Amino acid sequence: SRRWSAEPFPLAGAIACEAGALTATLDGASADGKASIGLTVRPDFTYALRIAAEPRRPDVSEALQVFGFENKGDRLSYEAAGILKGLSS
Repeated sequence: SRRWSAEPFPLAGAIACEAGALTATLDGASADGKASIGLTVRPDFTYALRIAAEPRRPDVSEALQVFGFENKGDRLSYEAAGILKGLSS
C-alpha cells in the first residue's frame, strides 16, 4: 500500500450570493502545486463543481487521474454537476 505525505495545502477564497446562487471560490498553492476550486449551488439545489489542479509530483497527478481528473496538458481538471438530494426547504 502507498502512503501519501505532503506539505500543508492552504486554500483561501470567497463565498458570495450572485443572482440567487451561492458561489464559492478557493485557490491555493504549495511546494507540491496549485489548485483552484469553484462551486455554484442554485436555489433549485442544482450544483456545478469545477476543480483545476497543477500538481508538481507525478504520483499526485496519477492519483488525481484515477479519481476522475482529466489531463488538459499543463493542468488537470474535474467538473461535476447535478442536483443535491435529501434537502428541502
